[in-house]
Amino acid sequence: MTVHIIDVYLICCVFVCTVCILQVYTCVYFVCLTGVQLAAFDVICAQMLQDVQERLVFRTHIYIRQEILNYRPASGDLAYPSKLEMMEV
Repeated sequence: MTVHIIDVYLICCVFVCTVCILQVYTCVYFVCLTGVQLAAFDVICAQMLQDVQERLVFRTHIYIRQEILNYRPASGDLAYPSKLEMMEV
């Protein structure tokens, strides 16, 4: 399973939900699982969390590159201090 979400906020939500679901599932079904099943479940959980974490890091890197490093201020952005001064008067 691969996560194909591009919004960083949604990725964070997916990560938190995934962790919560896995915690509940583990608590509820822990007594029913054998050692082999538990080991397989652990591998799947780790892969899911790694996928979401990787996507989060990747999208954060893309966001920083596109929105912060490549930011080119417009004339209105540069005139912000003078706009604040006009509002004070």
